[in-house]
Amino acid sequence: MWRIQSQSRKLAAAAAIGAALLLAPAARAQGPSYATTLAVGQLEVELSLQFEQAIGATAPNLGVSARLVNASELLGRLPTGVSLPSGLPLLVAIEPPAEGGLTFTGVATLELHTHDLAYSPNLLLFKSSGGGPFVDITQGVGMGSHRVRGSSGGFSEFLILADTRLLSTVVDGKIQRLAALLDAHQGALPDELADELAGRLLAAQSAWSLGQTRQAIDEVNAFSEAVKAASGTSIPDVWRSSRDLTNVAGELRAAAGTLRFSLSAAGG
Repeated sequence: MWRIQSQSRKLAAAAAIGAALLLAPAARAQGPSYATTLAVGQLEVELSLQFEQAIGATAPNLGVSARLVNASELLGRLPTGVSLPSGLPLLVAIEPPAEGGLTFTGVATLELHTHDLAYSPNLLLFKSSGGGPFVDITQGVGMGSHRVRGSSGGFSEFLILADTRLLSTVVDGKIQRLAALLDAHQGALPDELADELAGRLLAAQSAWSLGQTRQAIDEVNAFSEAVKAASGTSIPDVWRSSRDLTNVAGELRAAAGTLRFSLSAAGG
């Protein structure tokens, strides 16, 4: 049985974590970076990207753009309880051209900062790939006026969205998503490593279901460290603009990172 958390407790925990997890600098990658300001009409957002390792991380090779969206065109792509904030209906796309030559290793960390939204711990960073559903990739929120951070093993479309779901629902979904990613890429992993990662995730799931949130976070951290340690040797960890490689390590680490964020928000 999953732990059920009341809405009042969710809001209190989210408010507390909003103050405590203001984009902790220790979580940032140290490598090539890119920053720009995107404006559509009166709306504006500052984008920054940080890579662990990258070649060709230049403006032409990144393919960054922004456009307005509306709720109707997002029908079927947002989870129940997630909506487009009226103050910033701005979609940021990062679509590197195939001929551009961008290659990166590990995770790319993305941060969006805007003065068009007041700070709220419920305004989170979501990503969609290939026109599919948007999923929460948040790993940090902060003030000034509002900023969000997340990481990814690849690129596509990004939105700041308002999330009013119970944290218990969010955590459950992120555990299931990480399990699905691990299943999907099991063939790219040595059996021993795949078993270790599955065991870590199962232990995190069990601890969470028993209300042992701190233990669940420890298991997710161990999962991430195991993936990072095997990256580039036992686990593919490269993304490139030709889209002929799958950055398995980056995707697993990014999914674990956002799960850790939500577990911490739930009281870990």
